[in-house]
Amino acid sequence: MLLYHYTAHECWPLIAKEGINRGEVALGPHDCLNAVWLTLDKSPDEHGLSDARLVTPDEARFLGVQWTDGLAWPNSRAVRLTVKVPRGDRALVSWNLWANKNVCPKWRMPYEEAGGGRAKAKTWFIYWGVVPSAWIVKKEDLVLLPQDNRPMTFVSPRR
Repeated sequence: MLLYHYTAHECWPLIAKEGINRGEVALGPHDCLNAVWLTLDKSPDEHGLSDARLVTPDEARFLGVQWTDGLAWPNSRAVRLTVKVPRGDRALVSWNLWANKNVCPKWRMPYEEAGGGRAKAKTWFIYWGVVPSAWIVKKEDLVLLPQDNRPMTFVSPRR
């Protein structure tokens, strides 16, 4: 099955080396599990993905990181990876089927609305494990890196 994963330029070197192994699946406002998000959608729009922008002091404090001038969120819409998941792999599940049994409806609705609504949510899959880099059949840069090579510090993805 061909699916897409969106990520930031800054994450690509580690993905190329280790595969796609991170993603937050929220069960509620304070609980989340690690799984890889994939979608049938060729567009990164309206999936709740972050654009590159500066981190506010309040966001840094909430995340427990020291705020500095120039601290930024990476653009998780910048790179589209086309992933070929083997047919019948049981680690791949539809978000809708899984969420029906595992996510509180009170939390699921605003979560999906933040990610583009029910229509977008119907395109989502989660993979419970590492998506090996060998399964990535195409990497596309949707947003080019700045040409001025200005130094920026990015909020690192959680490990």
